[in-house]
Amino acid sequence: MLAGTREYVRFAVDRLRERGQDALADALETELFAGRLVYLELTTAGDSMETIKVRARQYDLSDATLVAGVLDAVRGHDSNKIESLRQPLGPGAADLLAAAYWTLPGWYEKALLARVAYGARTARTRACGLPSRKLLAIPDTAPGINARDDMPPEVRTLALTWLDGDNDPDRFVRLYEDEEAQAAGIERYRGSEG
Repeated sequence: MLAGTREYVRFAVDRLRERGQDALADALETELFAGRLVYLELTTAGDSMETIKVRARQYDLSDATLVAGVLDAVRGHDSNKIESLRQPLGPGAADLLAAAYWTLPGWYEKALLARVAYGARTARTRACGLPSRKLLAIPDTAPGINARDDMPPEVRTLALTWLDGDNDPDRFVRLYEDEEAQAAGIERYRGSEG
């Protein structure tokens, strides 16, 4: 677990709860999802009182910083960075990502954003506000996506799970592996558009 990530703070929240510090855990979790959390990590090193050095490092976990990093990675097609940015999102970050969807130039970038949104989901931000019906229409080939890529079926499955309001990982896997069920779900939502 890396310091400076929301997962690190979630770990701290869980540890506080394990130790009966529910009020402190609740306050920290509220700040985490309020979208403005910045904290300092202090470390000391030295072999005597005269040579102790204190080092401070600031971590910015604000929504604006997190979303800027996600969009930079998405636009740069940096899948390693995208994986590292899959962190719990609060409503503010989810809203910023949903708004950013419409600024992305192509399907590949939109698909990468959907992957981040799914990996970062929380009970509070199920679908991160992404236009799930639009994501159902991702083509099997587009700039950045080739016919052998697993991204289009993955994104369509993500969209179906968001539309169904069910983010159960086991159901996602079953639906992803069942092309007929996936096609039926897509058709069901296309048919309900009127």
